[in-house]
Amino acid sequence: MITLSLIDRTIEKGFPWLFFPKPLEQEFQAFVRQRILNRILPVGISAALFIIVFSGLDWLLLHPIVAKHTSIIRLGLVLPAIAITTLWLYFKPPKYYLAVYSVGLILANISIIYIIWLAHVQGINLPYEGLMITIMYAFFIMALPFYLALSINLAMVCMYALTEPLFYLNFSDYLNHVIFLSVILVSAAIGAYVTEHQLRANFLRKRTLDIHHQNTLKSIEKKNKYLAAASHDIRQPLQGLSLMSDLIKRDHPHDVNIEHVAQGIATLQSMFNQMLDLSKVNLDLLKPQFDQIYLTNFCHQVINNVEQTAKRKGILLHHDIHDAVVSSDYTLLSRILHNLIDNALQHSQCRDIWVYTDLQDNHAILSIKDNGLGIPESIQQTLFDEFTKGDQSQTGLGLGLAIVSQFCKKLGITLTFESNENGSCFYLTLPISEKLTVNEVVNQNKAKLLLVDDDVDLAANLTQKLSGWGYEVTQAHGLQHGLSLVEQDWDVVISDWNLGDGCGEEIIQYTCNNKIPSVMISTHDSATIRSFVDKVGCAYLQKPISPSRLRASLLQLK
Repeated sequence: MITLSLIDRTIEKGFPWLFFPKPLEQEFQAFVRQRILNRILPVGISAALFIIVFSGLDWLLLHPIVAKHTSIIRLGLVLPAIAITTLWLYFKPPKYYLAVYSVGLILANISIIYIIWLAHVQGINLPYEGLMITIMYAFFIMALPFYLALSINLAMVCMYALTEPLFYLNFSDYLNHVIFLSVILVSAAIGAYVTEHQLRANFLRKRTLDIHHQNTLKSIEKKNKYLAAASHDIRQPLQGLSLMSDLIKRDHPHDVNIEHVAQGIATLQSMFNQMLDLSKVNLDLLKPQFDQIYLTNFCHQVINNVEQTAKRKGILLHHDIHDAVVSSDYTLLSRILHNLIDNALQHSQCRDIWVYTDLQDNHAILSIKDNGLGIPESIQQTLFDEFTKGDQSQTGLGLGLAIVSQFCKKLGITLTFESNENGSCFYLTLPISEKLTVNEVVNQNKAKLLLVDDDVDLAANLTQKLSGWGYEVTQAHGLQHGLSLVEQDWDVVISDWNLGDGCGEEIIQYTCNNKIPSVMISTHDSATIRSFVDKVGCAYLQKPISPSRLRASLLQLK
């Protein structure tokens, strides 16, 4: 196994002989193999072109008889060898790819030496520049490993030196040719050595960065998993606090202290949900459930949820929503719109906020505009990054717009914005649904609702809230109790996943089989639950459940 300590020791000791410790060397050779195979096609094509060009030059510079022989060697032997090795290595490279790769080079060297000898026999003084080209080709173009390229080129120079006396040259010419070719070999070898040494050094640096990157990703994943796991213990009490404060606030609407408590709980829940949303995105746990959304009802619902905050701040909310049906995930889209409006409420220092839609071709453009101070140019490029704030004194974690951006990517929504000193405007481009039907809203004043949850306190809080909305609620505390009641005539069924004596899957399965609108709730957000919800097509909410999200889901039921 390759570790940072192994890489550090290798760098410290150096590698003058161009060898790494075994684990590193094996990985480097795999890297070299891929590097060579990636360039095999251009190398093979260029080599073939060289052979064809030199074959044509032979007919221009040599005697026709000699040119005929050289053409047979170049075009009949070397060119097919290059073509075969190139295609072989490109389509199905074997384990011994270097041996196959070297065949073309060896044949080219032998053919050049033979052609020089043949020309000299005919009294033609043919230079040995072709050998210099193959030396450079082996070291740099083919990028053969240093020792392999050196061995082949050294063998070629020795072969030339041994056959040179057969060219009937005098000793001074012989010595000049051999020495000059040897100097070329040494110079090229030095350059190739430096190149491979640098290649190995870069490989170690890249491998170090890869290990650091992997360790960072593992650390982030562990932290996200820890956050997701820790949330399970926090969800239940936070859910209870939210529902209880809402009930108390309804009974004491003018109590300032209760209002402050409610605001604190809402802020805590918002920050908590933002952290969880971000961890879900990072862990790729968000699975959008696309449905038809009637924009008028949808936008009015989200706007109603923030209206009290706007009134408290003295900000006017304006809306002009077209009757359009879009295809999206209701929960995620509501979070996007809520975050954008809330961002304007909290940070823009505006007097008015407009929410309106425009229809263009097959898309609806949902716009959120304010007349505040605008977004500082210094943060516009990083506006959707995590923990970005226009002013560090602002409250919150700086995650709202980062979540908006991530959710838009999940839903395939185009998100853009414009901002200047007169305010900002965010644009959401959504696809219009081809099936233009409006979801039927349950008549709350007459709806009979079955609530199945083994948490008695939570069920009591939910019942009070649902009753306040006009539902006639019946509680069931456990799976068996729920199964004994679910066959009655219900307009809506809400069931927890974990029911102590069993799983709420059976209850929701029954409701879906009998076309009863239903909502699955759970503290956990596992792949099993998501898969089941996708299969049966029920609504799904993860605890802690805010009253606004619960009501929005009930309004959306068909």
